[in-house]
Amino acid sequence: MVRKGYKNSFEKEEWYVSPNSKLGSPTSPMTPKQLAEFSSRLNEGVMNVEVGTIQPDKFDEIPMEHFEAIKQLSKITGSNVSVHAPIIDPAGFDDKGNWTEHQRKVNQNQIVSILDKSSKLSKNGTIPVVLHGTAGVFSKQHDAALDNQIEWVEYTAKGKSDPKKDDQGNIRYREGLRSMTAVDQSEGKLVANLEYEEKHMPGNKKEVWDPWRRLHSANVSKWDSEKLQAFSYQNDLSKLEERQMKLMQKINSIKKSGLVNLDENGNPKQGQFSEWEKEYVNAKMGLATVDGHIKQIDKSLGSHLLEMHHKVAKYKPVSDTEEYKKYQKEFPKYQKTFAELENKIDGLKNQLESNRNFSEDERKNMFNEYQQLSTIKDSQLLHHITNLPTPELIKPTSEFAMEKTVETVAGAMHDLYRRKKKEKGFGGIETLPTLAIENVSPNMPLGTAAELKKAIEDSRKAFAAKLVEHDKFNKKKANAVAKKLIGATWDVGHINLLRRAGYTEEGLKKRTIEESKEIAPVVKHLHITDNFGFGDTHLPPGMGNVPIREIVEVLEKQGFEGRRIIEAGNFVKEFGISPTHDVLEYFKSPIYSDTDASLYRMGNGPYWQPEAFPAYGSNFVEFPQQNFNLYGSSFTSLPEHFGGQVGGDKSRFSGTPNA
Repeated sequence: MVRKGYKNSFEKEEWYVSPNSKLGSPTSPMTPKQLAEFSSRLNEGVMNVEVGTIQPDKFDEIPMEHFEAIKQLSKITGSNVSVHAPIIDPAGFDDKGNWTEHQRKVNQNQIVSILDKSSKLSKNGTIPVVLHGTAGVFSKQHDAALDNQIEWVEYTAKGKSDPKKDDQGNIRYREGLRSMTAVDQSEGKLVANLEYEEKHMPGNKKEVWDPWRRLHSANVSKWDSEKLQAFSYQNDLSKLEERQMKLMQKINSIKKSGLVNLDENGNPKQGQFSEWEKEYVNAKMGLATVDGHIKQIDKSLGSHLLEMHHKVAKYKPVSDTEEYKKYQKEFPKYQKTFAELENKIDGLKNQLESNRNFSEDERKNMFNEYQQLSTIKDSQLLHHITNLPTPELIKPTSEFAMEKTVETVAGAMHDLYRRKKKEKGFGGIETLPTLAIENVSPNMPLGTAAELKKAIEDSRKAFAAKLVEHDKFNKKKANAVAKKLIGATWDVGHINLLRRAGYTEEGLKKRTIEESKEIAPVVKHLHITDNFGFGDTHLPPGMGNVPIREIVEVLEKQGFEGRRIIEAGNFVKEFGISPTHDVLEYFKSPIYSDTDASLYRMGNGPYWQPEAFPAYGSNFVEFPQQNFNLYGSSFTSLPEHFGGQVGGDKSRFSGTPNA
């Protein structure tokens, strides 16, 4: 059968993108009936099938026997399997946008379970397992009009600018963003959008406040609030200490007058309190109250300062690293000096409150020393609070999600290896599934090539470091293993959603190709779907404006040889038409591989007829169950609820042979 773009049925033209042996399609991700879905794809002639569900609970409903059956079907038919993991945020955000370390760890454990289950599908080595990056959390809004207009400025606490330059000395520019969100790391909560704005200044001047400048301002403001709280504690403490000093002096004056005659329990020896004794008792009671208040505020201040120190130590400073190094060096000295001052002050206070008989000069000197030490302590405290460097409490959501994703991915792969190597017959670390993180919408974390690539590279480094530290791998092998087992799934439809940023058709095409070129070195798997850049509409290739051919060529030039899963579920759902014919024509792909073609010439190949193809299976569509008659007698006996046709009353899973 001669197709457009070919000399004959089997000879391809020089321009040639994807062989049919590389193309594939997913099962419906809405149902746990993945065995039936898998057989449906095979009946449609698909040789690369991606199984999986969107919802984690649906994935857990897939029986392990189904995975074994899919593996056997894959062996018999020569087809390949990949897995799309359910949507689980590797960073650890919940459905409300809040983050906790507990949730991140739970998600990591769930990812390990999915990888372990997916490993059962491997025929002769590793298989790709696709994991969405952080989905459902808004990260940033791109704006093409702002690209290359904003200098890459480092806003420092002192308000200075430091343009960063490239290797040629040219000033670098930031990617244009209209807004972005950030995460308060200390609380695990998203903060309000940081919007681009041109502020009107005196003299009819305008000053640009881009999201990064707003981010810096938000960090400084939050830290200033923490300092103000510390100052407030310190101010209250100073007032109470002043009150404490006056009460102590009053008590000592009354005692010295000899007008107080109380027993050891504080009761008057003369039967009733004199006026001076009342003054004395009231002063003592007031001093006890003040002492208690001082202790409470001192405790609160101490806790607050320790928490501030923890934040400075845990989160990197937003500006001058030299200032941070200086703080780290001086903090132990400050702690020691402050502790010595507090000990001296407490010692003097205890002496002044004791019943020891000091001379007037001794008491006066002790009060003076007490006051001087308190002033020095307050001064040191103020100096310490003022000079605390501003830490990055508020971090861009994209960066925060990337760091947590790296931790989860490296941790999950290492946990999986430690679990699998205990199993009998384990084929070695190279046979573990490949975790291929997928880019989501560009306005979500890991949505652009630069972010996803960095996440992949950092995950590889972290995983390799774990292998070296805990499993005695040499560094070279650990790096090679990490490179093999961690990569990216590049979704060409998702990156095309950059059009929302205001790119022209030509500008969008250029940007998506550039993005694909940047991500190419780490791509393990490819999702192909078309759209017009405003919605993830899952059209077949060629029906939108995604430059799919150019993207695939860019990837192949950098060595990509992985599978290309065509996601066109919405098209099938809305139009009820199989896109298989159009997919093969779009890619100018021969129907058979060379081996298949030879078989066909000998009369042994299957008869391919586009009109005979059933509805093409893809995302968000449930398809009719198919039987397994094409794949050998061992599968004709599958029960109907597994998608087969039972030859007798019993199935091969019942434990009793069929009649």
